[in-house]
Amino acid sequence: MYYSIKQMAELFGVTEHTLRFYTDKGLLPCTRDGGNRRVFNEESVNWMQGIQCLKGCGASIEDIQEYCRLCLLEESEENLRTRYAIICKQRGEAYRRLEEAKATVKYMEDMYFGVLLVLEKLFLLRWLKRLPAVLRHIYALALVTVSWTLFAFTEISKGAAWCKAMFSGVPFDSSSLYLLLTYGPMLAICALAATPLGKRFYEKLGTRLGQRALTVVDCGGLACVLVMAAAYLVSGSYNPFLYFRF
Repeated sequence: MYYSIKQMAELFGVTEHTLRFYTDKGLLPCTRDGGNRRVFNEESVNWMQGIQCLKGCGASIEDIQEYCRLCLLEESEENLRTRYAIICKQRGEAYRRLEEAKATVKYMEDMYFGVLLVLEKLFLLRWLKRLPAVLRHIYALALVTVSWTLFAFTEISKGAAWCKAMFSGVPFDSSSLYLLLTYGPMLAICALAATPLGKRFYEKLGTRLGQRALTVVDCGGLACVLVMAAAYLVSGSYNPFLYFRF
């Protein structure tokens, strides 16, 4: 299969100028058609995937050029050692960036919840105390849900778009109905368990059964949760090997 430079740019989410730069540097193989336009094939796609992986790890153009040059040479122990050293270097850089990203997310989460605490301390708390306990609980659940959604995405715009989709649009289409039937019962159980009713039920259960029987029930419940979680992972992974998901 052959690709024009426009198709190649759309396939990898880059500009045509970037592809021209890579081909001029000898990083990305291509041919020319009768109009002297660049034409790419499946081999070009494979090379571009490798280039993007190295670029995503923070590799410089010089490192990418060196790695590509080594790939075109005859296989030898020295060649493999040099390529391995480049990969190890970029792996270390990727881990460093990952730790920086985690620290940034942690800082943003602390700032976000810090601002919420300040707002509640200044004026929201007075209004919340006047509300019934049920409404205060709903407020807490909604706040946690929206907060989790925002920080589940690497880009604020995507998180905002997801939040918008949660509170707007058609309330019950085929997709939302399927998700509601799939996850609704579990969400309802979790929401109910987060209220004082869950604690009261557990305490009454302990009074009736006794501590020893309650321990057995606890272990059985945790075992059921583990089995359900494992079943969910297997059913959603399209892979019979469960450990791939872990």
